Amino acid sequence: MNLQQLSLFDPAVCQRWRGGTHTWRPVHEGGFDARRYRVVPIQEKPARAFVERHHYSHSLGLRFPR
Repeated sequence: MNLQQLSLFDPAVCQRWRGGTHTWRPVHEGGFDARRYRVVPIQEKPARAFVERHHYSHSLGLRFPR
């Protein structure tokens, strides 16, 4: 796989962020499958800690009131 030519819309790969660094992984290695997840509200403190640790911006960014 030529990583230089990856597209964000290529269904064969997914981008992963860990410790502020991204990698591209083939979907068959456990790529994102929306059927395995659900969205639920969580407290801001653990969300902020996770994003500041792993996201490339190290910032939670704009927050909307609930």
